[in-house]
Amino acid sequence: MAFVSNLLFVTRVAIDVVGFRAVWNRQIAPLTRVVPPGHPLRRRLIRRMNQHATLIAGFFGPAVFRLFGQPVTSQARQNLAMIGCCIPAFDMCFDDNLMDVSRLQKLVVDPSGFIPANGVEQLATNIWKGLLESVPQRDAMLRLTVEMLETESESVLQRNPETSTREIENITRKKGGGGGLFFTTALPMQLSESELHALWLVGAWVQLVDDLFDLRADAEDSIRTPAGDAQSTDALQTMLDNWRTEAFRAVAALPLPDDRKIAFLQGFALYDKMAMRYLKQVQMLVGSQPPAAIVAASKYQAEPVALWKSLFD
Repeated sequence: MAFVSNLLFVTRVAIDVVGFRAVWNRQIAPLTRVVPPGHPLRRRLIRRMNQHATLIAGFFGPAVFRLFGQPVTSQARQNLAMIGCCIPAFDMCFDDNLMDVSRLQKLVVDPSGFIPANGVEQLATNIWKGLLESVPQRDAMLRLTVEMLETESESVLQRNPETSTREIENITRKKGGGGGLFFTTALPMQLSESELHALWLVGAWVQLVDDLFDLRADAEDSIRTPAGDAQSTDALQTMLDNWRTEAFRAVAALPLPDDRKIAFLQGFALYDKMAMRYLKQVQMLVGSQPPAAIVAASKYQAEPVALWKSLFD
């Protein structure tokens, strides 16, 4: 029964992703042509934008819309895809110096007065102005972006061995929670505080799971995350369970139809199974050592194996 239910869910997501891929091909990919072919980060930027605009946005965006009983119109799909492609580009400004952060801040605060100095800045300008003109919740989009700029600035603390574990957890929560709320700005309605908080908690948990999958890469780059700071895989599993339970309970408590809440949580429950499967793989590699010890494993060994088997659990 679980297999059939998961298969139906994956089929629905696959259909959504096809629609989002069409948005990428028609409306977003042409915008990336302003970035010169010789730019050292061009391939990485486009690859990550594509992934987030199609797969991440194609999963999370429609899930949010259906949770609140809203149809995913062609305009909504375009907005969600544009929001999705912004997320990795935003990260790369801080992580890879894709665009000077002071210039990014100026664009966000004063888009009408911003004059692009190169192809990357032109791409950022086109996407940002387009979003501000088309998303139903322009003020929320602006507020969330300013908050994310502040959070990303704090993320330099993740490279400091003196930063407290609690602060590392706070940064992770804010980064994931804020990222999840970006997709709500495409809704044609404002959400209540409890609804926003529930989705913020889901985003925070998803970020922790993402940190689990990025364990080896983050350890190699000396980036601290709650997953890497955990003293053991058992401790990490407890943290993952606690964050997931908190998020799922918040969604379950919302005054919305049960069938919508169940459908929304189904995808994240499958994601949780994938995370637990990978955690077992990490445990086999590190034994009783902290999860960050996976840095000693090869990239091939650390690659997630057979996540698709979660469909059969």
